[in-house]
Amino acid sequence: MGLDPQDPIYDGGDVCAVCVLDLFGGVTPKYVLSVVTGIETCPGVFPPSPPPNGSFILTQIAPCQWQVFINGYQLFWKLTDASSVFFIQDGLRFWFYETAAVLCLDSFINGLICRPDGPWSETGIVTLFWGPQIGKEPIT
Repeated sequence: MGLDPQDPIYDGGDVCAVCVLDLFGGVTPKYVLSVVTGIETCPGVFPPSPPPNGSFILTQIAPCQWQVFINGYQLFWKLTDASSVFFIQDGLRFWFYETAAVLCLDSFINGLICRPDGPWSETGIVTLFWGPQIGKEPIT
């Protein structure tokens, strides 16, 4: 959900040709704010840390990829010619995972469902924002 890319303080990144016009309004952001809400731990699971709900700044690592490592979690967003994916991972365990066959998606609903063999969590929403108001430091 971008703001005006013509703003002089907008911090642009490398062009993501997949969504540069449809999603970003012509300027691919270097920094993306991810707002994570509603992730709940599955019943009977006792994780070493609480589910990663909160606000986090992701930094562009490739033209159509953003990530951050914070408090033992990796948050990752990738856009391709065929889909959008967002996941939150703690080592090998996924806390949030959604792939959508929509190219330029900026909001995700957790596709994980509790079952005996995993994962560790279910429910939750991630919404992504960018523009001049997004700083370079993580929000805690």
